[in-house]
Amino acid sequence: MNSLSDDSILGKRVTQQDIGNDHRDIISFLAIAHNCDVDILPILWQPTLNVLGWGATSLINQSLINVHTSFAFKRTSSYLSTNSISGRDVSKANFGSLITEVLILRHPLIRNHANIIDLEGICWDSDGVWPVLVFQRAHLGDLQSFTNYKYDQSASLEIELGLCTDISMAVMALHDCSIHFHLHSLNVTADSACHRIDIVHGDIKPQNVLIFKDGKGGLQAKLTDFGHSCLGKDENDPIYLPRSRPWNDPNWDDECFEIHEAKRMDIYSLGMVCLFVLCHSTHTWSSSEPTTTIPGYDRPISFQSIWEERNIDVFEDLKWRDLLPGIAHSLVSTIVSLDPARQNSLAMFFSLTLAKKPDSRQPDCRKLIQLLNPNQ
Repeated sequence: MNSLSDDSILGKRVTQQDIGNDHRDIISFLAIAHNCDVDILPILWQPTLNVLGWGATSLINQSLINVHTSFAFKRTSSYLSTNSISGRDVSKANFGSLITEVLILRHPLIRNHANIIDLEGICWDSDGVWPVLVFQRAHLGDLQSFTNYKYDQSASLEIELGLCTDISMAVMALHDCSIHFHLHSLNVTADSACHRIDIVHGDIKPQNVLIFKDGKGGLQAKLTDFGHSCLGKDENDPIYLPRSRPWNDPNWDDECFEIHEAKRMDIYSLGMVCLFVLCHSTHTWSSSEPTTTIPGYDRPISFQSIWEERNIDVFEDLKWRDLLPGIAHSLVSTIVSLDPARQNSLAMFFSLTLAKKPDSRQPDCRKLIQLLNPNQ
């Protein structure tokens, strides 16, 4: 059996390619969770009842409210039978996703990062022996719902720009890190064990950003969902990325990318998310909602309506024609509460994130953060 035992830890370095071989199963997951000091919580997740229960039945009612309101739970998407080939493939994919998420979230420079979700531990699904990741519950939901429904009407433009800065800080932390966990039974060669192992999120979008109250009257954004994230040993490692329209890079295809290319794709998605926030900010205009004129379209379009599902093909066209930086500049010019210098900084931020050509994007998040928030 090509698995890891609990005492097989502290060997050679694990990468996305190593996880992708024969080491995506329950024993490997538990070994990595143990090595990463992930707590196994005395909670049972019951999907059919949509409730939680403790091992001791006398504590169910009292604990249910506290646990359910404090935590969020992430289960894998399928329980296909492992007696079939497709079932085995799905099981490996699910465990690979879980392992990747644990490795990233327990990285020493990530596990306490203010803008990356905290992994509280793991529990079990009552439908079978399947691990469930346990996270903090977001006070205000994800960025998509927060922005669309304006849960916090008092959020100022500076707070919204602060959320964009938070997301950028999270991306910077990921891109600056390398994985240092070691597993000696993965049959990694000595040469490969010496390589830097970089991290790419791969699926940055509003649904993967959670909004919290920071305890000081402000708001805080935290990046989440690392199941599609990628680990690579060096800049030439091939990796595959998901496609989440319209947040993905216009150069996306179903082929593999190198790590340095994937990082610039993260940068594009970051620019898209920040543009989404500003397009939905009521602080960007003084009276009526502004519109922009788009070459090739017979009438002006509002900044908010660009994001509607019915306009997704229009949005893809704008991305492909490299028109989004210009649209972002038009939007920034409507922000009457910002002085010209700050407007120019924001316009530059979008020029350096939403450029269609990857080489025209700024890969250094520190410089992008300075453009978003000069006081950072």
